[in-house]
Amino acid sequence: MTSPQLQYYTTTQGLRIVYYPIPSQVTYIGYMVQTGSAQDPQPYHGLAHCTEHMLFKGTHRRHALHLVNRVEAVGADLNAFTTKEDTTLHISIPSRYALRAVHLLTDIVLNSYIPAEELSKEQEVIIEEIASYLDAPSERIYDEFEELLFGGTPLAHNILGSEQSVRRISSSVVRRFMDQYYRPDNMVLGIWGEVDFAKAVEMIEHLYSEPRVTAGDPFKVPKVKPATTPERLIAKTHHYRTNQCHCIIGTHAPSLHDRERYAMTLFNNFVGGPAISSQLNLHLREELGLVYSVEASYTPYLSDGVWNVYLGTGSDTLQQAVEAVHSILDRYVTSPMSAEQLAISKQQIVGQLLLANDQHDSELITMLKSYLYFGRVSSVAEVAERIQSITPEEVTETVGRYLTRAQRHTLIYR
Repeated sequence: MTSPQLQYYTTTQGLRIVYYPIPSQVTYIGYMVQTGSAQDPQPYHGLAHCTEHMLFKGTHRRHALHLVNRVEAVGADLNAFTTKEDTTLHISIPSRYALRAVHLLTDIVLNSYIPAEELSKEQEVIIEEIASYLDAPSERIYDEFEELLFGGTPLAHNILGSEQSVRRISSSVVRRFMDQYYRPDNMVLGIWGEVDFAKAVEMIEHLYSEPRVTAGDPFKVPKVKPATTPERLIAKTHHYRTNQCHCIIGTHAPSLHDRERYAMTLFNNFVGGPAISSQLNLHLREELGLVYSVEASYTPYLSDGVWNVYLGTGSDTLQQAVEAVHSILDRYVTSPMSAEQLAISKQQIVGQLLLANDQHDSELITMLKSYLYFGRVSSVAEVAERIQSITPEEVTETVGRYLTRAQRHTLIYR
């Protein structure tokens, strides 16, 4: 992506549109709504995710089967997902049908019909999804860790909710939620590929000018508190009937708008990223043979962030593996990465960025997120330039601010 080629447009109703025109047989189109599980009202945890599921159940123009046929008849792929802070609906479609996709997606976000009988069916699907997740300790442990770390804030509860909270959701609750958050000024639309942009804008302006029927008063918006460290260190162990132990060691981290997020991203990739050569993988798995899985992850949210290391190991090697993680982190709290390590890490992360950018559906999501939260789309070259500017001192300062042993929390399933 190069910014000079991007076209921006804001509709009369406040919808922000970004278009990246490029010759392509496939066009990628998506809406990103600034609402996720952090906006779930207290009695209805899982509402944002449930709403996403209901987007495919028909609109006032099209019944559910019509929606599916409009997509599948031309070989297109329609999908959606929910995070803690946003919801995305996106489609990959042959470029000759791009205007069809723009109309379809806009109709969905504006006019979704939420039939009670379809909601009941979808609730059962979601409850099965929750049960499946509860049976997967290597996934469940991440959500519980954030629940403990962000306790008392809307970031604490998981995206799916619980069986009880999902069953409380009614069709009128979903409609109220959509009225409150699926507003043009709370969404962005992105198009990557080939479309008649003038016609797309004209179509969108017309669709948004049509009168809408609202479903009731808005919910009280949860307030997301800024990052805080619990007064006591989390050191919690759950006992399960399992042959493996699962452990997370982690803490608060830079938020989405913190300048330190670049240094934290680089350090995360260096110490526990996907490469076999990451420090944790080399030491714990290849050299010591203590774990079957180890990886670090960093997620920046608007008001906070979370950084953690996950490891899977046996009960007899758990303590040694945990201490090995602490030892590696302790080293970089006080000692900078070498010049060679930093240079290789920069090269590696820029290469990963280029590879990710070559997956055009992923590029669309990155474009949407950048425009939604920063008001502009940064080019790969701009991001690469910022990464190349990171100094060893910047990494050490960031690691020392967030990842000291006194700040690390531990959650263990054994």
